[in-house]
Amino acid sequence: MTISLAEVVALVKLDCEQGVTDWLNDPQFELAAPTGDGQERIGNNDYTTVCWSVAGAHSKVDTQQQSLDVWPTHRQVRVEGVTIVHHMNGNLDPAEVTFHRSIDWNAVASQLGTSRGRPTAWFPMPKRTSKPPTTELPKCWPA
Repeated sequence: MTISLAEVVALVKLDCEQGVTDWLNDPQFELAAPTGDGQERIGNNDYTTVCWSVAGAHSKVDTQQQSLDVWPTHRQVRVEGVTIVHHMNGNLDPAEVTFHRSIDWNAVASQLGTSRGRPTAWFPMPKRTSKPPTTELPKCWPA
């Protein structure tokens, strides 16, 4: 059985909208590249990959507290992610389909003002000296 991209996208759209309706007003679902061109399904008979984004206003309290523990900020937020839909042998029965989601929650937190974004690792550089480094233990350490 051949699966169309439109059938899989409809399932992912429903899944995404159900996931954000507790904390986003009027979520707007969009396909993202490379799925966004709608020309080709990325996957095989058992898996399909869908790149997506959902945008809306963060103006609700997450009553389920499943994703965010933040009071409404009334900011516009764009949630971006990728869903890999596992459908065995072309079966698109919602009870049989498994969604494997990857969502950039750090970017969402940054848009809400609860994060400063991705921290960079900072390691102080050792001071340069004219002497080569020693391998001897300090005298206070037992031998």
